[in-house]
Amino acid sequence: MLETATLDPTVIKQQFADPARSIVHDYRSDSDNLLVSFGGYDARAKQPRFQFKGASANWPARKIFVRDIPNAFYSAGMPGLTANIEETADLLRQEIHQLSPTHTVFIGNSAGGYAAALIGAWLNIDSVIAIAPPITYSIIRCIRLGTINRVIASVVANTWKQVIGKPRYPSLDYALAEVEFDTRVHVYYSTDHRADTVSAELLGRVPGISTHPYPRGGHLLATMLHQTGELDAIVEAALAGQDIPLDAAAIAGT
Repeated sequence: MLETATLDPTVIKQQFADPARSIVHDYRSDSDNLLVSFGGYDARAKQPRFQFKGASANWPARKIFVRDIPNAFYSAGMPGLTANIEETADLLRQEIHQLSPTHTVFIGNSAGGYAAALIGAWLNIDSVIAIAPPITYSIIRCIRLGTINRVIASVVANTWKQVIGKPRYPSLDYALAEVEFDTRVHVYYSTDHRADTVSAELLGRVPGISTHPYPRGGHLLATMLHQTGELDAIVEAALAGQDIPLDAAAIAGT
């Protein structure tokens, strides 16, 4: 079900503050581009947050912010709107068709990067910016890869509890390998975070995916990229339809 977007900043602020809300539309920009932001898991927050709403203030695009209230890698959908990740993809497909943007870019952090990459490939959008996406929410595969830790174990256990039946896409690389897509998928990760490095190296084997290593930043790489200004440069290049160079610092002028 599509919602009517508002241009009223007061209403948008209220929607962001609504704890039961999974999606917020901010169409105040007069740009013909569309950016969809997928929030990730945040162990410090009581529930998943909408991400990049502050960082994206000057990005030239109309924006849709999505968050995963069930905390289940988007596999359990958006309560009251969709029942699973496939239905969420269909809802966004309708939004994109309705807007007919010049360029469509998905951005996601952590589990949000997982959803941005998978749904972005399904919908064959222009570009995906996936920051520190996990490779899997299969506990067995996490153990085999040596990427298990307390936070990952908690999120993985919750994912399987939230989803009715067996989740269909527990490994991002396997799921993407089954999709034919022209989307430019860019994975950003920090080499000082082992699990993110393992994930990026495996994703880099999938045709159509480019990986961008950074020597520091850990799993909070998105915060570092925002602070250095590189995130603005990366997103603006994607929204302009430009391919993002391997060294993102080059387009930030640093």
